[in-house]
Amino acid sequence: MAIRGAVLAFGFATLACTAREPEPQRAHPGNIVVIVLDDVSPGLIGAYDREYAKRGRPSLGPASTPEIDALLAARGRLFTQAWANPKCTPTRAQILTGMHGVRSGVGQVVMATAEERTSGLAPVHELLPGFLARSQAHYATAAVGKWHLSGVDELARNPLAPLGEPPGRWFERYAGSLYNLGEDRGASADDGGYWRWEKTHATRLLPLEAPCGEQPLPCVTIEDGRTPQGYPTVDTTDDALALAGTLPEPWFLYIAYNAIHEPLHHVALDLPGTQACDHSDPSDAAMARCMLAALDGQLGRLLRALDESDTTVILVGDNGMAQRAFHPPYLRHHGKGTMFSGGVEVPLLVRSPRIPAALRGTASDAAVLAVDLFATVADLCGVEVPIHDSFSFVSELTGAKSAGGRRELYSERFQPNFVPLADGSIPAGFVGRFHDQALAAGGFKLIRETARAEDGSLLRHEQLFRLPVGADDDWIERANLLAPGPAELESEARRALEALRARLDAAYPCIVR
Repeated sequence: MAIRGAVLAFGFATLACTAREPEPQRAHPGNIVVIVLDDVSPGLIGAYDREYAKRGRPSLGPASTPEIDALLAARGRLFTQAWANPKCTPTRAQILTGMHGVRSGVGQVVMATAEERTSGLAPVHELLPGFLARSQAHYATAAVGKWHLSGVDELARNPLAPLGEPPGRWFERYAGSLYNLGEDRGASADDGGYWRWEKTHATRLLPLEAPCGEQPLPCVTIEDGRTPQGYPTVDTTDDALALAGTLPEPWFLYIAYNAIHEPLHHVALDLPGTQACDHSDPSDAAMARCMLAALDGQLGRLLRALDESDTTVILVGDNGMAQRAFHPPYLRHHGKGTMFSGGVEVPLLVRSPRIPAALRGTASDAAVLAVDLFATVADLCGVEVPIHDSFSFVSELTGAKSAGGRRELYSERFQPNFVPLADGSIPAGFVGRFHDQALAAGGFKLIRETARAEDGSLLRHEQLFRLPVGADDDWIERANLLAPGPAELESEARRALEALRARLDAAYPCIVR
C-alpha cells in the first residue's frame, strides 16, 4: 500500500483513495520517492546539528526540524559525508542522469529569460525514470515541484520538456514550476515569487483532468498563491500525496521543493503541522529558518502518509545554503556557489524497508555524491542501467559488506553548458569560461579554480585544506595550507597535494584548456 487513504488534491484534480490493509507480500520491488530540497545545508536540520555537536563541529545556528528528525533520521540512515554540486541545475541533472556535468553538459544554472540563454539537459540523455518505466517491473513515473533543467529555447521547442522527447521518455506526468519562483513568466518582483507563480501541468496520460479539460498539451495555468493551499511548499506536497495515492504500483516519484530558495520571507500563513515563526527577526537567516519550518511541516504530512513497508524515501539537498543566510562563525562567502563545504555539503537521509532495525537511527560516514542516487535507486528497484559516474550505496542501507563503493568526494561547477556528442564527449569548438573543482580524499581537500582571462590566457588558483575530524579542527575552512606557498608544506600535506592533483587531472580533466 503506497499511501494511507485520504482525499488528496493533485493541483488540477481532486482524487479519492481508500485505505487498504498492508499486504503480507509485495508483488513489486517497492515504490521510490526522491525528495530534493533547495538551498538547505545539513546543519539546518536538527538531526545533523546534534550529530555534528558530537564531533565538535560548530553549530550553524538554530536547527529545529522535528518532522525530518522523527520520520527520516530516527527511522532511517543519515549520511554525514554527502556532496552535491554548488548550484541546483547541475545537481538535478546528476541525480537523473548518473553523470557528472562534463559528461551531461550541465555545469551551470539554466536561466528563465531569453536574454540569458543557457542550454539545459539535452533530450539525447536517457533519464532514470525512463529506465524504470521500461523495466520488467514497469514503474509509473511522475515529477512535481521545481524542474529547472530546461532552457528557454528547449521549452519553446518542446513545452513538455519534463516528459522528454517523445513525451514519456523521461517522466510520464509533471506538475510544478519550471524555474525558480520569481523568475518565471507569471511572477513579478512585487509578488515575491512564492505568492504568484506559473505552474505547468504536463502529462501523456489522457484525458487531462480539470482545469486543463480537453485542451491540447501542454496545459499551462497561472496559480495565485495567496492562500495556504496555494503556497508552493503546500502545493507541491498536495501534488505528491495525490500521485502517491493514485499511481499504479510500483511507482517512482521525484519531488523537488522550491524551498528554501530565495526570495527569502517569513511564512505568515497558518499552515497545518508547521512550527510558529518568530516574525520579529527580519534577518535573512531567520527568514530561511522560517521557510524551513514550513517545509518541515509539509514533509511531515508527506512522510506520515507514505507506507513504510513498501516505500523507500531518499531526501537530498541540491547545494549548500544561500550565503546571506549563514550565521557566524561560518563565512558567508563560503556558501552556495562555492567549492567550500558550505557550498557542496548537503543533507542525505534515507528511510527504507530495506534498512534493518539495527541500522535505523544511525549515521553513516560513507562518501556519497548526489550522482550516486541514480545507481542506488536502480539497485533498489532491481533495474539495470548504464553506469557512468554513479555508485550504488545500497550496502550502506542494508548493512551488507561491499568491496566497491566510493573512495573520494568530487564536485564541480563550470560555464557554459553544452550539448555533448553521441559518445559523451565535448563538441569541437567548445570554449570553457571557467571550471571550479573540489576533490577530497586521504584526509585532505583540494579546491582548484581555472578560468580564461580576457586575453585568452588561463588563470589557475588552488587551495588545500586538511579535512576536519575533531573539535579543534578547521571546520570553517580558514586555513589554506597553500597560503604560505607550496614550499612550506609538510611532507604529509605535500604528498596529499601531489596525489590529489594527479587524480584530478586523470579522472576529472578541466574543460578550460
